[in-house]
Amino acid sequence: MPEFRRIRNLLGAIFAVAALTFVAQGGATPVQALNNCAVADTTFDEAEQAFLGIINQYRVSNGLEPLTVSVNLNRTASWMAQDLATKNYFSHTDSSGRDPFQRNFDCGGPYDSGENLAAGKRITSAQAAFQLWRSSSGHNKNMLTAGYTQIGIARAYNASARYGWYWVTEFGVPDDGTRMSSSLSMVSPQPTTKLSSTTATFEWTSLSAVEAFKLDIGTTSGGSDVYSGNLGQAKKVTVGDLPWQSRTVYVRLWALVGGAWQYTDYVYTGADWYV
Repeated sequence: MPEFRRIRNLLGAIFAVAALTFVAQGGATPVQALNNCAVADTTFDEAEQAFLGIINQYRVSNGLEPLTVSVNLNRTASWMAQDLATKNYFSHTDSSGRDPFQRNFDCGGPYDSGENLAAGKRITSAQAAFQLWRSSSGHNKNMLTAGYTQIGIARAYNASARYGWYWVTEFGVPDDGTRMSSSLSMVSPQPTTKLSSTTATFEWTSLSAVEAFKLDIGTTSGGSDVYSGNLGQAKKVTVGDLPWQSRTVYVRLWALVGGAWQYTDYVYTGADWYV
């Protein structure tokens, strides 16, 4: 089996830094599958989106490609942040005894991955977390590793825990094809409903961190054979000639966040008649 260099970095709340690198064999076995990855909150809030913008600007300024947010890596990061906060500890080895690579793999992400942790009552913003990681050579190396293509970002807070705020970023080498875009919410038409006409006005809301939108509509998942448009800052568009006779209508709403495109998929049933 090929060997991959793994990077594990630890950042303490009092600005103490410890970095460790080691080589591990690929081919892990998912011992817990998705049983120990369920979290109540997998949303991508404004602070987490802000961090994505900061790290992607940093990568681009260093000649690297921006990262996209993986649903799987974000699940891993959310689970770890909440585990750290609720169980009041600070370690790359989680409460189930897993290292970051096994945990990522168990949660559906790649085994070839990296992790940054930060904790402290003053780490209330994305900029604060970024500055701490950038000041550490090991953590900075993770943020500027060219091979990483995706990221998961999460933070959790527990006032009774020792450090208060806990930040986690997970990095993955292969693109798993998923995109985290919980900042988007289709307002009209309501997702999964039947359209009343072959013309519909699609309208959505988003968090302020979104820089631009695109909309694709097709007869297959991810398709754009019906409509494809770059919409800038517009949050509404009227589209005609939609599929009818109760055919499935696939809608993919894209958002540009931190220089990286993310999307959310919606599905509708076409109108009964062409009107």
